[in-house]
Amino acid sequence: MEAPLRDWLRRLIAVFLSVAIILLLLQVAKVNGNTDTDALMTLKIAMSYPNQCLKDWDSSLVDPCTWLRITCNSDNRVIRVDVGGCGLSGKLPSGLAGLDQVQYLNLYGNKIWESIPVGYGHGFKNLKALDLSSNSLQGIIPASLGKLPSIEFLRLEHNQLGGYIPRDLGLIPTLKLLNISFNKLCGDVPPEVAHIPGADWSNNPGIGEPCQ
Repeated sequence: MEAPLRDWLRRLIAVFLSVAIILLLLQVAKVNGNTDTDALMTLKIAMSYPNQCLKDWDSSLVDPCTWLRITCNSDNRVIRVDVGGCGLSGKLPSGLAGLDQVQYLNLYGNKIWESIPVGYGHGFKNLKALDLSSNSLQGIIPASLGKLPSIEFLRLEHNQLGGYIPRDLGLIPTLKLLNISFNKLCGDVPPEVAHIPGADWSNNPGIGEPCQ
């Protein structure tokens, strides 16, 4: 084979491989974008939002990084959701835990009711801060939240959560702040939780009393 032909074939193969790699990366980005989009859409579908703060969340857009109140990293993965004070009303969807790269999830100051999904403790592998304060959450605090591997700040104050304080929360090595004040919790405070420097369980009238 003549040298010019060999060089031409090498260049052709190099171009082909480059195009294949680019297409593969685009496909990966699309899959990741769809995963985050699907998770966020479970929140939009589950909530009513009278002030329209979620109106630009559009499932037809593969990339949710263009949506308001959403922050992404350089890989176009959602790392922050800020929908605090949006007037959201509804139940927390379990599908939101599909945001496997999210680090900050702020849903404080809304009208979110019913219970915290147990599955939240098994998702959110990179979650550092979860703020569900000042809502109308009921039920118990899931012990599974103690399995969040990266959580540093957990705020559940000013809700209507009841039952015992899960001992598991005190076993999270990364946890710096736990605010469960102004709820309807009962029973004794587990020693593991009491030793968290930033733990606040004040204004729970049932603390120290057996749960009924």
